[in-house]
Amino acid sequence: MTITIELEELQQRLEEVGQQHLLAFWDELTETEREMLMKDIMDIDFFSFFRDLEKSASTIKEDVDKELEPPSPNQCGSWNDSSPDDLKRYYEIGLNHISNGEYCAILLAGGAGTRLGVNYPKGMYNIGLPSGKSLFQIQAERLLRLQQLALKRFGRVVPIMWYIMTSDCTRDVTIDYFQKNNYFGLKHDQVNFFEQFTLPVVGLDGKILLAKKFKISKSPDGNGGLYRALNNYKLVQDMKNRGIKYSVVYGVDNILGKITDPVFLGFCVEQRAECAAKVVEKTNPKEPVGIICKVKGKFQVVEYSEISFETATMREENEDKLRYRCGNICTHLFSVDFLERVCQQNVSDKMPQHIAIKKVPFVNTETGTYEIPKKENAIKMEKFVFDIFNEARSFAIWEVKRNFEFSALKNAPGSSSDCPETARCDLLDYHRQLILDNLKESSLRDKVKRMVIEISPLASYSGEDLETISSLINSSDIGTALHVKNSLLEN
Repeated sequence: MTITIELEELQQRLEEVGQQHLLAFWDELTETEREMLMKDIMDIDFFSFFRDLEKSASTIKEDVDKELEPPSPNQCGSWNDSSPDDLKRYYEIGLNHISNGEYCAILLAGGAGTRLGVNYPKGMYNIGLPSGKSLFQIQAERLLRLQQLALKRFGRVVPIMWYIMTSDCTRDVTIDYFQKNNYFGLKHDQVNFFEQFTLPVVGLDGKILLAKKFKISKSPDGNGGLYRALNNYKLVQDMKNRGIKYSVVYGVDNILGKITDPVFLGFCVEQRAECAAKVVEKTNPKEPVGIICKVKGKFQVVEYSEISFETATMREENEDKLRYRCGNICTHLFSVDFLERVCQQNVSDKMPQHIAIKKVPFVNTETGTYEIPKKENAIKMEKFVFDIFNEARSFAIWEVKRNFEFSALKNAPGSSSDCPETARCDLLDYHRQLILDNLKESSLRDKVKRMVIEISPLASYSGEDLETISSLINSSDIGTALHVKNSLLEN
């Protein structure tokens, strides 16, 4: 009797929004499967969902060219343009905050490795390094190394909190992976997993897709779902309770990303910025990367496809640099006070939804067969983490060296860019350069250039403590380069 009443309610609910097909297989479902489908349906606010979908689909992109302006020089800093004394000062400020437990990391790890061709979270991916380490392990070891450096410098350290945002499809396997690897040496209670929300996936005909006969197809609500998730799990309050004042939010797929970078933090503290972004210099106008600039006086990330080629190719006066060159690499600093204000004011509700047309497998409600489409068949909606920039009262930009801090892992092996091969080469090239920068004997340079050298984050965070490398290399030949690498990995 209960099932009958609930079924009638479901049917009425679905008829009102033209989604009756979701009950196409009701008669053949088990009681457990019916309950799962009921929950999926009742969890959706259909009117809000379709309102947002219609609004997103009908939104006309603004002609931003006339409203665009570059960041003010006094809001920008650069690794290349800073003096050694400035960099040292930023580092000291940042490391001091780290030692006091005032800086945390928020990892955006909700995406599966679909584009990489795997069915597990991207953070578990092994790009083929000699050590076989995954992205998760490399990042965990960078946090451990920073704790060691803070303890050595200031005689105290509070474990760096690591908040990891997963999704419905990555949560359980991610937690299991960390548990099986004993959190890669981190304390269990300094790693906090939380889950972002999901949204239904809609076919191009406006019908919500079924992933299974008893399960609605859903996808994560984008990395901009971070703010809703932080609010839901009361994580900003958790940060404040722990005395955390700053957070760095970053994507899982940057193999060169410096987690809780003390230099970045120190610069932002001096700038009194409540919101900031790391960028790389964009030198090719056609490079498909968003740029950070001002639109109507507010900071914003503008996609390369949203501006004209004429604007993209504009140069600075008397310089060869592009006028709009701040390439976004998805590494952002937010003060905890800023995050608290964003959450309290439910600012995320006002953030725009972005539409993506994708190929999504589904259950055909007419035939009952599971189909894998050969072309795009579905609409996903998502929010972007940087769409909150326009809420900032103070903003700063820190430009880093591309070959030292940015190499994305997005595409399947064998792709022309942003793939495991390019990520691996970029990391090994960076490590080789660190060795070259620390060599005492110039006669060894040619030898090092022919070596494959991987430096563990446990040995060096950004090139420090490598002064003895010359003696290690000098006692080896090319055939034992792996031994040199392993010495660095283990010590």
